[in-house]
Amino acid sequence: MKKILPLLTTVFVLSGCAKLAHLQELLTLKSYSEEKDAQTKFIESQDKKFEQLLAVVKSGRMGDYPDRKTAVKAFGVPVLARSVERAGQQQDECLYRYARGYLNSDKVYLYFDSSDRLTEWEFVPAPAEISRTMEGSDEQNQDRAP
Repeated sequence: MKKILPLLTTVFVLSGCAKLAHLQELLTLKSYSEEKDAQTKFIESQDKKFEQLLAVVKSGRMGDYPDRKTAVKAFGVPVLARSVERAGQQQDECLYRYARGYLNSDKVYLYFDSSDRLTEWEFVPAPAEISRTMEGSDEQNQDRAP
């Protein structure tokens, strides 16, 4: 028994040192895991908001969201926002789509004037089939919505 006690004590002490020696690496792995969980929740939230936007657009109720503030509050920040010229006027084009699987995803474009009023929206359904190769003419590629 006297020989086993020092052996057990040595094992416990050395295993504790091993944990301390790699504590920083363990903490880094833990933070990566927590960050991944946060990213997953964010993506799920964005996809849920996009599904709400799709339902509103398909039901013809976009008039309930007359400006950028109400649209962003309801549907979140767009994936892409850029300034474009439409009908001779500068407008902001805001793209909404699923966060994952965006190549084969429905898309909704919202257009806002300089006063941030919603002027137009466009629903672009997902392509029926996406080519798995990069072959094909430029005309085929131009037919696809961005």
